[in-house]
Parts: sequence; structure tokens; C-alpha cells
Amino acid sequence: SLSRASKFLINARGNALIELGMYEKALKLFETYLEAVEKESVEGNLAEMSVSHSNIGECYLRLGKPEEAEKHLKQGLELAEKGRHIKCQVFAYQYFLELAASQGRQEEAREYFGKGLKASWYAWGRDKDPERRVASMKRTVNHYGIALAA
Repeated sequence: SLSRASKFLINARGNALIELGMYEKALKLFETYLEAVEKESVEGNLAEMSVSHSNIGECYLRLGKPEEAEKHLKQGLELAEKGRHIKCQVFAYQYFLELAASQGRQEEAREYFGKGLKASWYAWGRDKDPERRVASMKRTVNHYGIALAA
């Protein structure tokens, strides 16, 4: 079983690798992390498993493997919903938005944008993180030219 500090460091390193564009290395790290977390008590680790699947989904999205990305994003969202982890749902919605938008699925992208926006404000209230998440989702919408009004 990994210590809390080890888990934090693995996730931080994986996220840094994503920022550096080193998606294959990040993917391997997140997959190793997910294996370790799955060996622990499942019910107590729904949030960690959800984030792991979302991180893996993001890696696959960046590697141009949308089917694999969607599979992991679905698993991440299901775990987040099961555990009622709103913040984890936000991450999944954010990547689902990008996945749908990148494939020209505008209606679906609008739906994920709306769900992500609502969940962001619900999860974080008025602190700075929702503003950062919302700004990130808006950049994706703008980048792909998604019209928000149907």
C-alpha cells in the first residue's frame, strides 16, 4: 500500500509529465498508481481511482487515442458519481468536453461544458479553483469553435 505522501508525489509527477508533453511516461506512472490503489479497499478509494482513470484518459486523449480515452473517462466519471465526489466529476467532464469537441460532437461538448460548469461551482463555491476550471473549459470551447447557445 502506498503512503499518502507517495500518492501525492506520483500524481504530482504525472501531472508535471503531462505539462511537459511526456504523455507516455505519465500514462505508465498513472497506470502503476491505479494498480496500487485498486489493491486497497475499493470503497475508500473511489476518489483516487476516479482521478487515476481521468488522468489516464487525459493521457490517451493527448496521445490521439480517443477510444481508450473515452473508456477511462467513463470509468472515472462512474466512480466519481458512485462516491459522490463532485470535484472528480469536474475533471472527467472537462476531458469529456475536450474529447467530444475534438471529434466535432458539438451537442455533446455543450452538454459536458454545462455539467462541468455546474459541478465546478457546486464543488468549489466561490474560491479560485472554479474560475480556473471554468476558464480552462471556456478555452476548449473557443479552441474548437463550439457554439454554447443551441
